Amino acid sequence: TISNLLMSTDKGDTWSKTTDDIGYDVIFDVEVDPTSGSLFLAMRDRGIVRAMVKKGKAALETLSKLPSGDIPQHLALDPKNPETMYTFSKAHMLYKSVDGGKNWQKIL
Repeated sequence: TISNLLMSTDKGDTWSKTTDDIGYDVIFDVEVDPTSGSLFLAMRDRGIVRAMVKKGKAALETLSKLPSGDIPQHLALDPKNPETMYTFSKAHMLYKSVDGGKNWQKIL
């Protein structure tokens, strides 16, 4: 099936598509940057992606993939400094980025 990013502004009563189709990629996790409102997505094929939502439409920007082609499955942003983020991968590795998801260092 074709994937899309959906958004609700009424606590989940209704949903609207915010992107043109993103192909057959899979979104594993979504985190919200508390300072900018940007969304960060952990995606199977694209890696870590920032979604800037304006007027109900999302522009996707691929930030990076994990080292060795690992696949991010869970994301966490530091609430005090959203440029620092963590991801747990399909290969059971923990990675950290201190530059908003552009570069990743394996920490476990």
